[in-house]
Amino acid sequence: MTSYQALAEIYDQLMDDVDRERWCGYLVSLLHERGVNGGRILDAACGTGEMTYRLLRAGFDVTGSDRSEEMLRIARERLRGSGKRCMLIRQDLTRIEMPGPVDAVSCACDGVNYLTDESAVRAFFEGAYNALKDGGVLLFDISSASKLRGMDGQFYAEDRGQIAYIWNNRMEGDLLKMDLTFFTERDDGLYVRMDETHTQRAHDENKLHGMLEDAGFTDVCVYGFQTERAPEQTDDRIQFAAVKKERRR
Repeated sequence: MTSYQALAEIYDQLMDDVDRERWCGYLVSLLHERGVNGGRILDAACGTGEMTYRLLRAGFDVTGSDRSEEMLRIARERLRGSGKRCMLIRQDLTRIEMPGPVDAVSCACDGVNYLTDESAVRAFFEGAYNALKDGGVLLFDISSASKLRGMDGQFYAEDRGQIAYIWNNRMEGDLLKMDLTFFTERDDGLYVRMDETHTQRAHDENKLHGMLEDAGFTDVCVYGFQTERAPEQTDDRIQFAAVKKERRR
């Protein structure tokens, strides 16, 4: 299991080219279209809390969860200075438990790609379903299979001054193995090396659609990211939205 210790320290710097405000606005619009205009949200696999913070600012009562204590530590620091109250809990995507039902579960930025077998994906869907109110909404995105397969054999390296990294990718079946080496500068000018391997699955979107329906979700929609059109082969990211079927009275 990946520790995320090295990545947590520099994650936000590596993601500094991502427009999180626009991303959050897109998620909020999907929620509003499905009747969720406020209420409680579980921000699952919340990482360093970037999206958690923005959902809070959008007026939601947010609980953030992540399996990485290193990520949660950074999220706590971010939210401590925000003036917003938010519960952060250490929790795996496959073991979702909430003290009461929520209006939405959101999992942004590849969380489901890190679920590398079908049983883990089904456990996430079932846990999200059980956590939701009747009529509640599940949102998540994946890096598309074409994107991950296109990264096979790719090598990246970058020196950002206080941070440098080397990134090697290799595809093994449906799994992309990412070998990461980070060098971070200490106060004394020396660099600390940290190594991690991350694994993501190239999921079939049609299979995910079927598993959502198996878990009890209805009105399952699959979009090209930040659109409301059907995914295209060139899309790097795919967005899912599904609704918990209301119980018959």
